[in-house]
Amino acid sequence: MLNGGKLEMQFDFFDIPGSIMHFAINDPSAFILGRLKEHHSYTYFHSLRVAHYSLELAKMMGLYRLEQQVLVRSALLHDVGKLFVAREILDKKERLNEEELRILRLHPQFGFEIVQEMVNPGLVDLDVLLYHHENLDGTGYPFGLTGKFLSLPVRIVRLADSFDAMTTVRAYNQPKSLEQAMNELVRWSGEHFDLEVVKIFEQYIYYRSM
Repeated sequence: MLNGGKLEMQFDFFDIPGSIMHFAINDPSAFILGRLKEHHSYTYFHSLRVAHYSLELAKMMGLYRLEQQVLVRSALLHDVGKLFVAREILDKKERLNEEELRILRLHPQFGFEIVQEMVNPGLVDLDVLLYHHENLDGTGYPFGLTGKFLSLPVRIVRLADSFDAMTTVRAYNQPKSLEQAMNELVRWSGEHFDLEVVKIFEQYIYYRSM
């Protein structure tokens, strides 16, 4: 809803559509997601929301239905590497020390290895799992890749992941408002986030907020 030119959150961004829940429960990847839910429930529900935002972006950007399905599955699985990160690290309220940060930043590679072994080729975009923390300007991790190496699905999940992280309660920070989160996405457009994906997501937020 618009109030004085500002966006208000009239709907609950934390709601997860039934279609995403159904997919997560009935998909071949459900076993892995179940393990993730047991290990760290925040990451599980975060992954559902990331899948939802990714799907909405995919629809608005004209991806084919099969591409949408692969993207949703990949978004659901993007953080499964955190199965190998201790809950004490995932829930730590203080700043992570150097070793803890090193372990956390290995989760894309852990997830890549898990899914590569357990999910049939073609059902998931492994680049999404491996590169969802990479930035266009090469400042991301684990490899410091630049934009020319990052596909559209990777760019979509990169944004969806960050938006949800900014707008939900986490152990170590309070959520940003919808307006604050959008300002961050715009601020880092062209450096961390794809400008076109940000513009499309702005449209999605605007129409959902009316």
